[in-house]
Amino acid sequence: MSNSKQEESVLLSILVKPRASRDEIVEWQGGMMRVHVKARPVEGKANEGCRRLLGGVFGVPISKVTIRKGESSRIKKVQIVGVSDCDVDQLRQRWLLRQDDEKETSTK
Repeated sequence: MSNSKQEESVLLSILVKPRASRDEIVEWQGGMMRVHVKARPVEGKANEGCRRLLGGVFGVPISKVTIRKGESSRIKKVQIVGVSDCDVDQLRQRWLLRQDDEKETSTK
């Protein structure tokens, strides 16, 4: 019997906009994350851009980011291995704080 612990993972709902000016998370509403990727939606390049962005944001290799549903759709279900629900909540909180800071800075 193996002593290895099964890695946690999360399943995220993602709305992807390809052909954007940069790769970024642009919105987080309810349970859906909206991301922009520079890649075009041709030959899986936008999917690859989405996986690369999420891997970078969560600090995991791209091999740990898998599109489970929506390969040919803008709405995707993406599984990220090695990331917990707590990690997602922390990222969302940091993202929201950054958005608030940017709004304050732009109004000064």
